[in-house]
Amino acid sequence: MIKIIQPVCLGYDITKYVAEQSQLQIAQQEIKENLVTIEKIIFQHSHLIRGPLSNIIGLTHILDKTLLDANTGNICDMISESAKQLDEVIKSIINIARA
Repeated sequence: MIKIIQPVCLGYDITKYVAEQSQLQIAQQEIKENLVTIEKIIFQHSHLIRGPLSNIIGLTHILDKTLLDANTGNICDMISESAKQLDEVIKSIINIARA
């Protein structure tokens, strides 16, 4: 039989832990709110950029259908290709923001 002479008790002060957990929760909430704000900004600005960009793509398409000399046709093709590349970059930024 085991004889207990003196009770032993281990205790930890969790005040600091609780305070840090509270700060962590506040920081996580702030991050979530900031992410929502960033997503809204990206969405708004991408649409502000893509509107004029779509106009450029459309206008170069119309120009390409007209009778252009070879040099002007090449310039029109370069503008059209650059506009399409820019549109793809904007789409990828939006997709990254949504991920």
